[in-house]
Amino acid sequence: MGLLDKYFVARAVYDPEEDEVLEGATVTLRSSDGTREATILTDLIGDFWFERQDPRQYSLVIEKTGYVSKTIGPIHASADTNVGDIELHQATQACSSSSGSAT
Repeated sequence: MGLLDKYFVARAVYDPEEDEVLEGATVTLRSSDGTREATILTDLIGDFWFERQDPRQYSLVIEKTGYVSKTIGPIHASADTNVGDIELHQATQACSSSSGSAT
C-alpha cells in the first residue's frame, strides 16, 4: 500500500460553554479492535490531525483534565475524513446540599 492509499482524520475540539477551542486535549485514534494507533495533543487552535492512516474503521477518544471524555466512532477512513467540531463539556461536581429557603 503506497502513500496515496493512506488518509487523514482531522478536526477541532472546543468548549461550547466558554465558546473557546481546547488546546492540549489528548486525542487517541483506535482501530476497530481497540488497538491504539496514535495519540496526539490538540494545537493552539484546538485542531488535531492524524496523517497517513490505513483505510479502515477507527474511533477517537478525546480527553482533557476538567472535562468529560468523549468517544466518537465508528469513523470510516476510506478517504480523507474531517470529523467536524467536537464539543467537550466541563465536568461538574454534584452538589450534596442545596441552599435556599422557602417562604
